[in-house]
Amino acid sequence: GKTMLIPPPVRAPFAIPFPEDLHRRAPGLRALLARFGATLVECGMTRADNTGALTQNQCLYLSLAAAVRPHQEEIHDVAGSLRAQIETAVRRARPHWAEQDLLGQEVGAFADFLTWGLQAAPLLRYRAVAVYDSRTGGCEVYRPWGRDAATTRVTALWFSGAHYRWVRWREPGPTLTQLLSAHGQPGPGLTRVITVTITAAGLAPER
Repeated sequence: GKTMLIPPPVRAPFAIPFPEDLHRRAPGLRALLARFGATLVECGMTRADNTGALTQNQCLYLSLAAAVRPHQEEIHDVAGSLRAQIETAVRRARPHWAEQDLLGQEVGAFADFLTWGLQAAPLLRYRAVAVYDSRTGGCEVYRPWGRDAATTRVTALWFSGAHYRWVRWREPGPTLTQLLSAHGQPGPGLTRVITVTITAAGLAPER
């Protein structure tokens, strides 16, 4: 039946190479990734819940879960929680999207959801999320409102046009200030990483 077509869930994310033509297409981005010791990590696209039910097109949530899950927590469980928190926030902010089936079982999530979902998910709340686009070499950064960039950690994702993966930094990873500075000057003679910054809607900063 249809289930045979669903790629099996990835239980343990694994490293894969960045595109080999990246140094030619986007040398600034390639240098930036090298500077922060980045590894590209495949987290799969099929999520299994605790009953074994499979949901496709979950690569955004699986990649975020791999990046921020507390030690020893099951990646598929964390992805399910992130999805519930983020989609609830998106539904509240954009009720007509649910009617158009942009929010549904098998519809893939878009990083744009982080505009509303970043502050709604406790594991993401005080982080920025940088989404690198493999096709353009550019980056969209979703940042929490009212937070000091010098102390804001950055979770990074890689978008191929149809699939999200996790970009794992060498520990401890850059702060938002360090990352944006490196985007502007990735290295001698290298063009900057074109960056769009989106401030996430939601909670006021803690006083």
